Formats: sequence, C-alpha cells, structure tokens
Amino acid sequence: MKTIIGNTRARRACAQLERAIGRIARKVAVRYAEGHTEPVTVGANDVVNWLGPRRFSREQARRQLPAGVAIGLAWTETGGEVLYVEATLLPNGRGMTLTGQLGEVMQESARAAQSYIWSHARELGIDRDRFRKYGVHIHVPAGATPKDGPSAGVTMATALASVYSGYPARADIAMTGEITLTAWCCRSAA
Repeated sequence: MKTIIGNTRARRACAQLERAIGRIARKVAVRYAEGHTEPVTVGANDVVNWLGPRRFSREQARRQLPAGVAIGLAWTETGGEVLYVEATLLPNGRGMTLTGQLGEVMQESARAAQSYIWSHARELGIDRDRFRKYGVHIHVPAGATPKDGPSAGVTMATALASVYSGYPARADIAMTGEITLTAWCCRSAA
C-alpha cells in the first residue's frame, strides 16, 4: 500500500535519532569531564547501556487482537509501516463509515472487501443477517497521515471477516495485497 506520509514522520524519526545521539554525546562529555579521556565507540550492542531499555511501541501493545482488527503492511517513502485496520459493527446502522484519511483507491478497496466477505459469507461461516442488521465502521489509525493504494484490501477483508464472525485475526501475521470481488491476492509476513 502506498502511504503518503509527507515529511512529518521522517522529520519525527530524524528528531528522535538526533535526540538519542545527543544523549550519548552528553554522557561521553560527562565521562570526559570526569577524567575518562579514552576514545569511546558505541556499537549496536552498547545502545541499551547508553540509552536504557527500548521504549514501548504500539506493536508490542497488540500481542492479541480483538475481533475486527487485522495487521497490514504499508510501503512508505521512508521504508515501511505496520498498519492496523480496525472494524466495528454498528447495531441498527446502515452502510459503511471509513475514517483515517483514506484515499479514493483505499476506500474502493474497503467496499470491495465488504462485497467479497458478504458474497462469501456462507463459506466463511458468517451469518448474512449480520450485514443487514449492522452498519460497519472501518478505521485505519494515524488519521493525520493520508493513506492510499489498493494493497490494504486483503487486510480490510480480514478485519471485516473477523468482526462479522466474532473471531480475532492472528496477531503474528501482517499482510498486504489487493482484493478483487473473486479472489484474495495476498502476501503475508509472520
């Protein structure tokens, strides 16, 4: 999925790196001021000693997923992202609500995913009445970041199958791939 992130996320990552390097540089300066004048080399294995344990990340928070959440992979200008696609049923609601700054192609993927799940409900073990009794809301967090592209379709279909069936998706699988009305085209990473 092509995720348009602008420069905000890249600037934030650079600022975090700059702060971490600054912390190490200040610690080296304190050591030098205390009389330890030997050269300092900081390798990858030394980072925890200099900066402390790794900070808590959102990915660590989601070891188990509730029904309606699936993990997707996104292409970005700075490498890649893990995206969570969240779906919830809206009792007595109608239609589909999409939030999270989804572009036109990504919105089409959500509609195709819903049509696929609805048309394959029987083989997926989903009661078709759930489509009539509930509206659905799909949200892709990081709403300030515009997102677009077709390859979130399989993740959206998985989130929808999960919320309509009540069964959580696996938390150790991330996926990317376009969905059509007749097939899932998917790549996953465990």
